[in-house]
Amino acid sequence: MNNPRLDLKGTWQLREDRPGSQPVPALVPGDTYSALLAAGRTPDPYWGKNELNLQPLNRQDWIFSCTFEIDDALLAAENVYLHCDALDTIAEVYLNGQLAGQSNNMFVRHRFSVRPLLRPGQNEIEIHLRSAENEARRLAAALPYEVPCSDYPVQSPHRNLVRKVQCHAGWDWGCCLMVAGVYGEIYLAGRRVRLRFALQDASLFALRLGEA
Repeated sequence: MNNPRLDLKGTWQLREDRPGSQPVPALVPGDTYSALLAAGRTPDPYWGKNELNLQPLNRQDWIFSCTFEIDDALLAAENVYLHCDALDTIAEVYLNGQLAGQSNNMFVRHRFSVRPLLRPGQNEIEIHLRSAENEARRLAAALPYEVPCSDYPVQSPHRNLVRKVQCHAGWDWGCCLMVAGVYGEIYLAGRRVRLRFALQDASLFALRLGEA
């Protein structure tokens, strides 16, 4: 029996996490700056001094959202998991208004158990992405000692404290664009069982070789 699967890649909606924010279309997989640039909300950050004018966006929180239809096969599955290849970076995932999972590391693939959160017909997913720059500042302030950071040519401070692509915070060859986004595969999958981990005992293998 095939395991039912629903691909969630495609056109989502992106908005700032504040009252009155107007959404723009956003491709998933994709990031905030690419969506804003495609929608005409921001200028090209690689032109002139636009990079400097766009730095306040690094301190903004964002919400990616979309609606989708659940079919009977997925609802009938004993277990349903939401697979996320990469959430960049400080993320909370909501299904139908209920928290499904969290992440603070864009390099970790996540699989959240969501069967109790789904309902027949239309469902909604929201991925709240808090500012990684603000989070890095918060973590730095909590340290028992000061860690110096560079701000030249343009850099987001304390980037080493968040598990995010480090060049997003500025490099000698690249702009400081602290994007947030959803990358790789993102889908719902039904399973009868879940294999959490596997152990291999090499000593037993070595013992059998010795007996031979």
